[in-house]
Amino acid sequence: MNPWKTWKTQFDAWEGATAALLDQVLQSPLVLGPAGTMLTKAMKAKAEADKHANAAWAAAGGATRHDQERTLHAVHQVGSRLIDLEEELASQRQLIEALHAEVRELRVASPAPAPASKPRTRRKTAAKT
Repeated sequence: MNPWKTWKTQFDAWEGATAALLDQVLQSPLVLGPAGTMLTKAMKAKAEADKHANAAWAAAGGATRHDQERTLHAVHQVGSRLIDLEEELASQRQLIEALHAEVRELRVASPAPAPASKPRTRRKTAAKT
């Protein structure tokens, strides 16, 4: 017989029996009542400790949670405005590119006249004597 299979079957049987028993124990009012009371008291103690820690931190000049949340909100607003400005800039660039393309098409369709040249003047030559 394979030792692994033997161990596995025995483990599965033990796990099933233990899980059923543990479910019954944990659902018992004798366990749930005191556990709930302990959890409630622990949460109240944590809230009180957090309150005192925040007060001590604020007294020392550190940023409180409210300060941090307010700053984070401002950072998010600035980020949102930056995204809006980037989108506006992109649309303006597209508009400028379209205008440049239109100007190029107009230049190709009607070439610019040649620049007017200065009228030629005759050089006066010195009279031969």
